[in-house]
Order: sequence, then C-alpha cells, then structure tokens
Amino acid sequence: MQAEQVAILYRNAKVILIANTLNAMLVAALLWQWTGNIAIFWLAAVWLLTLARGGLVYAYRKTRPAPPEMRRWAFFFAVGSAASGLAWGAGCYLLFVPGETIAQLVIAYVVAGMAAGCVVTLSVWLPAAVTFMTPMLTGQAVILLLQNDRQYLIMAGMTVLMWAVFTAVTVTYNRSLERSLTLRFDNLRLGEKLEQAHLVEIGNQAKTRFFATMSHELRTPLNAILGFSQILQSEMFGPVGSDQYKDYVRSINDSAQQLLRMIDEVLLLSSIEAGRVQLEDQQMDLSEAVKTAVEGLREAAEARGVQVVTDLSEACATMRADQFAVRQILANLLLSALNSVPDGGEVSIATSVDQARRLVLKVAHSGSATSRQESVGTVEDLAEIDSLVANKGDRPGFGLSVAKALVEMHGGSLDLESDKALHPVAAARFPADRIVARQGRVEPSPSAPEKDGGNDAESGDGVRFG
Repeated sequence: MQAEQVAILYRNAKVILIANTLNAMLVAALLWQWTGNIAIFWLAAVWLLTLARGGLVYAYRKTRPAPPEMRRWAFFFAVGSAASGLAWGAGCYLLFVPGETIAQLVIAYVVAGMAAGCVVTLSVWLPAAVTFMTPMLTGQAVILLLQNDRQYLIMAGMTVLMWAVFTAVTVTYNRSLERSLTLRFDNLRLGEKLEQAHLVEIGNQAKTRFFATMSHELRTPLNAILGFSQILQSEMFGPVGSDQYKDYVRSINDSAQQLLRMIDEVLLLSSIEAGRVQLEDQQMDLSEAVKTAVEGLREAAEARGVQVVTDLSEACATMRADQFAVRQILANLLLSALNSVPDGGEVSIATSVDQARRLVLKVAHSGSATSRQESVGTVEDLAEIDSLVANKGDRPGFGLSVAKALVEMHGGSLDLESDKALHPVAAARFPADRIVARQGRVEPSPSAPEKDGGNDAESGDGVRFG
C-alpha cells in the first residue's frame, strides 16, 4: 500500500511543481515594485528548487523503482517538499512590506492557497505535506509576530490555527485514502482468489473427466485381459501345455488385477480431491467389516505364509460412518501391510478407544520400517510411502493416500508410526462422536493404552496385536 501511495505522490508532482512556479512568479511580479532585487533572488531560488524537484520526478519515472525501494523515493520527495516550504517561509519574511496592505494581502492570500493546495495534493503522504506546510506557515506567523501589533498578533494566531486545521484535514484525507487503498487491494486479492478457485475448479473438472475417460478406456482392454487369462488359467478349452505358460498366464492375470485396482484408486482419489465424494453416515458393525476385509486377503496371505491376526475391542464394535469408505480404508491398509511384510511374517489389525475417546484402528506388520518417517513418527504425505512400496518391487498403488483422504473426510487422521521393535504401524483415528456407545458409555480400551493426543505407537505393549 505504501508503494501505491508514493506512486500517487509522484503522479501529483507535475501539478505541484507547476502551481509552485506560477505562484512564485505571481508573488514576485506583484511585490517587485516594493522589494526590488529581493523578489528576483527569491524567485530564482524557488525556480532552482523546482528544477531540482523536477529532476527527482524525472529520475523516478525513468527508474520505475520496485515496491521495496519506494520508501527511499518518498524520503527524497519529503526532503524536496521541506526545502520548498522553507523557501516559501523565507519569502513570507523577506517579502513582507510594512505599511503596504496590498503587498501583505498578496503574501497572505498566496500562502493560504498554497497550504490548501498542499492538503489536496500531498495528503497522500503525510511527511511530504507536513514538511512543506509547517515551515511556510511558520515563516508567515513569525513575521506577523515581529510587528508587535495587536492586529498582527491576531493574524499570527489565525495562521497557527490555519496550520492546525489544515494538518488535521490532511491526516483525515490520508486515512481515508489508506482505507480506500486497503479496500482496493482487498478486492484485488479477493478477485485473484476467486479466479484461482475458478481455475482450480476447472482443473478438477478436467482432471475428473480425464480420469473417468481413461478409466473407461483402460477398463475395456483390461477386462478382456482378465477374462481371457482366467479362461487360460482354468484351461476351459483344453490344457495350456507347459507349466511355464501357466506361470505367465498367472502373472498376466495378477498384473491386470493390480492395474485395474490402481485405476480405481486414482479415480477415487481424484474424485475426493475434487470434492465429488459425499459420505453417507450410518451405523455399521466395525468388527464385521474388519473380519470381512481380513477374509478377503486370507488366500493371498496364506499363499505367502503370512499370518493375519485381529484384536477387536467391544467398546467400538459399532461406529457411525460411510460403510463403503470404511471398507475401502480397511482393505487399503491391510493390502499395504501385506505387500510390505516378508513371507512368513505377520499382519495385525486392532481396534481400541484411546484416552481422548477416539476410535483407533491400527494395522501393523512384522517387517522393518521402510523409511525414516515410518521409524520416527507421522508423515504428512502418504504418497511417499506408496512410492516406496512401488520402488521395492511390490505391488504399487495409491492405497495409503486413498485411505488417508477417506479417514480425513470422517474428521480423523491417518499416521504412520512404529512400535518399539520398529515394526511399521498405520494408525487411523476417528473422532469420538463416530463411536456408537453401548449402555451410554465408551471406556478407553485397557489393552492399548495411549498418550492423550500424542504418538501412541511407542507407549506400551498394546501395539503388538494377536
């Protein structure tokens, strides 16, 4: 805002300098017959100051300074205003003609007009206005006081009063201008935000349309790949032949299923980010949903010798949530743990109520932490962990990112932590009002003590499930 004030100040400079020059010429012409060479010398001094100030204005417009440099240019302008005010104050003293009422009126009239013009043109920057008006009116008040006459004393008092009134009006104008500029910049910022929001909305719509189109275009050949690979696996029309071909068919089928799952995750994540996914809250049996999710991975876990164990608390067996979203969260957390655990390891899932009465859903596995974030605390961007799983050569995807977005839609949070053995733990925390209390009470689970609102992964043996 200060940069804009200084810019307005320099835009007004042309009018200020022209008025200064013309008024000085008028005073010198009218008072020359009484003051002679004094008026000529004074006029020359005013012209030199005006030329110097004009050079400053020219340098400003040629330089086009950046906003951080504006205060320096404002200081230069205030110095020029002070010098001009001193010249006019000296003129009030030097050009005063005792006994000549007309000459005195000329000085008084021009000085009053210059002070009034200062209120209009220099109020945009208070230092420039005050440094010009104060020495000019001070010079007039001093010469009037020196006359040691009652009428001149009254006129000196009127000059001081004029200075006080004009200064107050200048301050008022300055504050009004600042409020106007503040409102203007607020409107500009609001317009920019609205434009950015509009662009974001357009981008979200385009992204959603793109993913929807790509999802449809990719699903069609993927469904064909899945269908034909399943026919080959079942040997519906006769034996495949070599066992190596069977392995290839199995890999084709697994890869197609993996790619189809990734497409669904990307489409869901883009829909969540675009705000197109709405929750349908209803009471649901969380324990039953956990058991269903575990059963869905049972075959894949057994094929790798991975044991899946559960520890479900009755205190939060029923919750209020979107069933589809919770099942998606469970499936993604379990699948991420299964993809990260070594063969013959263990995946654990548990539900509990912490000291803040939040519903806590934890999924852990017996593998080692894959990143610094998993070993020391929470992470902000779970897509980083998704990429780490991909870099390990396991099944990549966006499961954790989708799970995090869905948990946050329920008002909760999803953190990646570790227990004392540095086993990774995914902890989803839902607000207390998501728990449907039984018999009107919800007690913290004694099997999983937690620190209130803190990182509970390292607070005891409750992290170890099964």
